[in-house]
Amino acid sequence: MPEIKYEVVDKIGIVSEGNNGWNKELNLISWNEREPVYDIRTWSPDHEKMGKGVTISVEEAKALKEKLDANGIGISALGSRLGKTDITAPFEHSLESLRRLCEICHILGAERIRMLSYFIPEGEDPRNYREEVLERLQKLCDYAKTQNVRL
Repeated sequence: MPEIKYEVVDKIGIVSEGNNGWNKELNLISWNEREPVYDIRTWSPDHEKMGKGVTISVEEAKALKEKLDANGIGISALGSRLGKTDITAPFEHSLESLRRLCEICHILGAERIRMLSYFIPEGEDPRNYREEVLERLQKLCDYAKTQNVRL
């Protein structure tokens, strides 16, 4: 059996947490160096092992939205990992994640994204990072506003 290569392009969010430490996650993944697709599957805590999953392209996500609409099912918000990263990580990663999340919001008709407010390095005084956190949050909110999405 040929080796399957994958790259988790963006960790979008945890759908559910298992008692065994494995989480069902929504991620953007490139399989075998192909165009990234949205992927829902279970992952081990270290992301070395995975369970069965479902992958969908942007076109398939649009078709899914049509089916949800036809059955009176709406999505009001997306849970995300946005901001669940070290404050010292490059901000561009957060902004790119938000761009993808906004795309998903537009496809699914959601108006809100849940986000977190960054991790401070262990042992550091949070006051030393206050301005950086607030600046990043403001930039993310400004971008989300241009997309008619609330954080």
